[in-house]
Amino acid sequence: MDHFVGIDLHSNNSYITVIDTDNNRTFKKKARNNLTEIIKLLAPFEKQIIEGLKALGNSEITEHPQNFFKTGAGEYGEGDVFLGIRVSIVRKCIKDHFTISLQENLDLLKSPYHEVCLLALLILVKKIFIFKKKC
Repeated sequence: MDHFVGIDLHSNNSYITVIDTDNNRTFKKKARNNLTEIIKLLAPFEKQIIEGLKALGNSEITEHPQNFFKTGAGEYGEGDVFLGIRVSIVRKCIKDHFTISLQENLDLLKSPYHEVCLLALLILVKKIFIFKKKC
């Protein structure tokens, strides 16, 4: 389920509210105007990225990359797990999750799922490209 975050910014504090697609409030908290604190408060919603990618998976597609990337016992990709999401679909997810923090991005890179790691890397590459363009 998708969530939407609203932040009511005041001089010393912010009021953070998260609602779902049915307009039900799932989270409400007052926080100091400290980005680190606010990111920590919203960290539980990071799992939503992984769940959203899992929902895009296709079990019929999963088998091909496991053979291609040699995921069998003793092979170089042993243990890699695939959700069955085509790269073009993962690329479309960049814009939905582009604003995640560096720490959230690093956490996604630790995922056992190949496509989650790919998304994290694609987001980092896009951020670097934009940064270089500005310099």
